[in-house]
Amino acid sequence: MVLGALCPALGQERWIPLEKPTTRDLQKVFFHDTAQGWVVGDSGTILKTTNGGMTWVHQESGITNGIHSFFMLTPAHGWVLAFQYPKDTMWYGTIMLETSDGGATWMRREFAGDFYYTVFFHDSLNGWLGGDRGKLVSTTNGGITWSPALVDSTPASGFPIHNLRFYSRDYGFALGGRIDLAGVVWRTTNGGEWWTANAESSEPVHDLHYIDSLNLIAVGGEFDIGASMIRSRDGGRRWDYTYLGIWGDAKAVSFRTPSEAWSPLGFSGTYMVTQDTGRTWSEFYSPDTSAMNDVMFTDSTHGFMVGGRGTILKFNASVVNVDNHQAELPAAPALFQNYPNPFNPTTSISYELSERTTVVMKLYDVSGREVQALFTGVREAGVHSVEFSGEVFASGTYFYELTTSNASRRTTQVRKMILLK
Repeated sequence: MVLGALCPALGQERWIPLEKPTTRDLQKVFFHDTAQGWVVGDSGTILKTTNGGMTWVHQESGITNGIHSFFMLTPAHGWVLAFQYPKDTMWYGTIMLETSDGGATWMRREFAGDFYYTVFFHDSLNGWLGGDRGKLVSTTNGGITWSPALVDSTPASGFPIHNLRFYSRDYGFALGGRIDLAGVVWRTTNGGEWWTANAESSEPVHDLHYIDSLNLIAVGGEFDIGASMIRSRDGGRRWDYTYLGIWGDAKAVSFRTPSEAWSPLGFSGTYMVTQDTGRTWSEFYSPDTSAMNDVMFTDSTHGFMVGGRGTILKFNASVVNVDNHQAELPAAPALFQNYPNPFNPTTSISYELSERTTVVMKLYDVSGREVQALFTGVREAGVHSVEFSGEVFASGTYFYELTTSNASRRTTQVRKMILLK
């Protein structure tokens, strides 16, 4: 069921590979403006640029551990996290490095016995760490001491936390989950005095974007299932889950414009883009099929993506039209939720095409076994529908998959429906 939507030329020309400053895998990228930024990764790698990625300077971290989290509060003040395992030392846990001079020097703190995946600071004194077993801790004195937060005791609350995203000091989210089990969202509206946790997807959730205070998009995924998205329209009280049908693990998401966002897909050597605020996504190969791990736009014409073997990509602003839209990607096909849902025994499945396209629609059960071909043929641009009868099927959850293909690209989308007799 997990199929790609790959078109190398269209996706690759939007990103320019820079000369590799290292052969180490890069995990995170952070830019304060169009010129000054950092990339971090394996073996304690920290690299800084002051000229928009033209050249990079190695900064001495003092560690050989892989850096997995990075947060810069100001151009001078920032933090990184790395794990320590018993090798040359007898302890395990988390190393946190802090700089107050733009990375020229780094001060070390250790958290023995605790694994933290993400760090976030509101200012130089007030910050947060999130980690294994759903642990959330905060500091009010710049990291000298840390206090555990109060989290509701649901089964989901004990899953690992991968990321922290705050809209304001009072309102924010932690994101995470565990492979093969669930994706979890933690929510606070009182500055972290209390967090609620709920399982909202089938795969871990990695990153979140605030369209505004009520409208939110988060992405995630895992190796076996592929990329997924959850969306909230009420400030995170409720979330709608969408399986994207794209092979890869959506590691991060960054919006170039209010409607266009890019997301690296990790191990698959691809990344995906939406031009309609997450309604549809298209997938592209990275220039040398390196794993892509993080992306960040500082404005509509300046963005960077990083990944395996020292890969650093810079957004190619020359392909952007003066109206700030990309000209060469037609609107992706849209697969809509069936109606009614749940249904008994019939339902209607609709989809929209922007151009003449070959269409294949199939139905799968929860084990991923194809149980029926719903349609195969060529359709013109416009809205189309397929009527489905579940009269001979057992009650349960099913997935319908729309695959479209033409000379320029191939896309696959999947949605879930419930037959309730």
